[in-house]
Amino acid sequence: MSIAPARRTAGREDGFILIEVLVSALILAIVAAAVLAVLSSTTHSAASERMRSQAAALAQEDQARMRTMRLSQLQRLEEPPKEVELNGTKFTVSSEGRFVGSANNEIVCNGETSATDYVRITSTVSSTAMPTPVVMQSMVSPS
Repeated sequence: MSIAPARRTAGREDGFILIEVLVSALILAIVAAAVLAVLSSTTHSAASERMRSQAAALAQEDQARMRTMRLSQLQRLEEPPKEVELNGTKFTVSSEGRFVGSANNEIVCNGETSATDYVRITSTVSSTAMPTPVVMQSMVSPS
């Protein structure tokens, strides 16, 4: 039994395998770039959400701190912003307290005698790494 030698194809098909390999490599590169773009976007989104949740936690802590203050301290409260570093990110926390009326939520106590119904406390947490600050407001009832 003899083995037939491999036949060489005609000149028209010369280089066709090379073109197939190049097209396959190009398709593989496009798919890899798309996968890397999705991974990068997901990582950026996760980091942004983590930073936003840290800012929300700082705002909640500031709200709890202000709820423990006396009404005389909350009257026209505007503390200077505090710098807080958390996990390598610098946040700026601003606190504000205002007396408001219950009917239309207008700020009262402009020097006139007026019955105050609630105190609105506001905590604002911002960072250069976040596009918009986290603002948290609560109403405290004087008792």
